[in-house]
Amino acid sequence: MSSLFYEADDHYCREVEQWWQERIRYLIGNGQAYDAAALFEDFELERKLTIVRPESDEIS
Repeated sequence: MSSLFYEADDHYCREVEQWWQERIRYLIGNGQAYDAAALFEDFELERKLTIVRPESDEIS
């Protein structure tokens, strides 16, 4: 079963991921490897926070 909400959300996520990848490539292309590495770490952290969601607000 497909939902327009989820399809739109997936499309937005792909756009954001593409922006991150283009920015990282740009920095690497301009010899800014340290900045690119830091941006990549931020991207990975944001991706993990977006993908991994707790099932409840309760702490075990």
